[in-house]
Amino acid sequence: MRLQFDPGLAHQRAAMDAVLGLFDGAEAQPGAPAPTTLPGVVANAAPCSDATLLHNMRAIQAQAGLDTDDALARPDADGDHSVEFSLEMETGTGKTYTYVRTILELAARHQLHKWLIIVPSVATREAVLSTLRDTREHFLTLLPEVPYRFWAYDGRPLRVRSFATATSTELGVLTIAAFNKITNRLRTEDDRFGGQTPLAWVAHTRPCVILDEPHHYDSPLSKRSLSRLRPLFALRYGATHRRPRALIHRLSAAAAADRGLVKRVQVASVPATDDATARLSAQIHETVRLHVQRQALLAPRGIKVLSLLFVDRVASYCAPDGLVRTLFDKHFEALKGGCEALAALPAEHVRAAYFATKRRRGAPVAEAVETSGDSAADESAYQLIMRDKARLLSREEPVAFVFSHSALREGWDNPNIFQVCTLAPRTSRIRRRQEIGRGVRLCVDEHGRRVGDPEVDVLTVVPAEPYEDFVAAWEAEHDGGAEPKQRAPMPARAGDKPRSTAPVCASDTPWVEIDSDALIQTAGRYLAQADAGQEAHEPAPQSEVVGLAAVLLARMRPTIALTPTTIAAVVAAAPAAVRAPTAVANALAAALADQGG
Repeated sequence: MRLQFDPGLAHQRAAMDAVLGLFDGAEAQPGAPAPTTLPGVVANAAPCSDATLLHNMRAIQAQAGLDTDDALARPDADGDHSVEFSLEMETGTGKTYTYVRTILELAARHQLHKWLIIVPSVATREAVLSTLRDTREHFLTLLPEVPYRFWAYDGRPLRVRSFATATSTELGVLTIAAFNKITNRLRTEDDRFGGQTPLAWVAHTRPCVILDEPHHYDSPLSKRSLSRLRPLFALRYGATHRRPRALIHRLSAAAAADRGLVKRVQVASVPATDDATARLSAQIHETVRLHVQRQALLAPRGIKVLSLLFVDRVASYCAPDGLVRTLFDKHFEALKGGCEALAALPAEHVRAAYFATKRRRGAPVAEAVETSGDSAADESAYQLIMRDKARLLSREEPVAFVFSHSALREGWDNPNIFQVCTLAPRTSRIRRRQEIGRGVRLCVDEHGRRVGDPEVDVLTVVPAEPYEDFVAAWEAEHDGGAEPKQRAPMPARAGDKPRSTAPVCASDTPWVEIDSDALIQTAGRYLAQADAGQEAHEPAPQSEVVGLAAVLLARMRPTIALTPTTIAAVVAAAPAAVRAPTAVANALAAALADQGG
């Protein structure tokens, strides 16, 4: 299975344009590295002055209807004049894709080649790396002029030396724990770094920094740690900002729901009881029942259904007689006959779990699974849940129920989570939103394509609290903050009909009169000519080719916007050997030129 990515989504483009607009008026950099005091270290150079940044930031804020700031936000008054900008993007709307594409666009336009992505946890790190792996081919097609390398810091300082001296675009992914203590290897003097610390070499590159889930970095310790990076600037991307500074883009939970960018949330009520075991049993039964019912309904459409269950205690699943695992096995065996795809599978084959290990004094900070006690099985579960999203989405993979406690609460998600069951009886508002956020991403089919059906894109929450209490807390979470007049739709009870959603499409490109039939024929001839001598290969999915070709064509012919239908007609008729975004865009550009466009 190969996940597909649409480069033309308006809400992602808006977030990217907000950042790119900060550097409007900046002179193009010639590509020479900025001078440093360390031989061989290649550094970022500031594309523009602080005055230009401030002017552009205020214009962006005013245009977006946000509060305008009178000064740039500086996280450390005693630091090296680093500045920060905040972007709010609701969970499930493609935040990681957006900031990776923004990184590559800034590298292409302003020669900003040294980037660090700071994450709060191993789960978030693995999610970011998964996106980087899944999008690599997509971005190399979209931005072929920006070769780039990504890596995760794994305790080996020599990776940092390569980062500091490389001349190509570098994306390093680090947890905050890798450099927030004086005992970290990154902060230990090393002869291989001329007697300096590896972190000092990083600081000399003046890296541009992405802060993923920035509410984790507001403590004095985190601020001091981040200042040691000496970032040129930091971009704060998150859905739950506590104190957004220099906010330049907002896609709130309410706006995302109104535009159909995330799943609609509904709530499944379970009978109220003071018996904890009876409550757990009722929640798990309802989650399994909904899962079996929905899988039977969606199987003909090639959609695999996943459920995520947050346990009340790790021991409830991991202990030999764990109550949650025992109850799940019982209810699954009783209900699985309602779906042909699940009927023949034993309970132990359809469940997997990931839990963070506890820190021990003197031991390295790490996270690992604690499922069966069998290290091979635990490693297999880790690989499946944390690193292989495509395999977990495959109908050939039997695992469909994922259990966790807090390790998957943030940073991890999967588009085909249709049920989220929260077994802990009391949770904070932020935790509630984080847990539900794991399942709000729009679903995909077995070919990795977004389904785009509001009747399908519905997330059912099975909470431990009564329906009325859940709704009150949910509304309080969505109404609090900077948009008190904009209310998110109230979660519906399970079984309610989803509201209708209309696609949002906006373009400022003027219409140009063209003969579409002639254009398709002419482009087809150019592709047929290009096919001569080409080695045959398996073509990419049509929807992905259409989206990428549209973006590439817009760069070549910015005043002309062809409809996806026209581009799709050219792609469908193209020989397999040249059914690629670049070839299609070139053929269309040539055909447009023939028509005088």
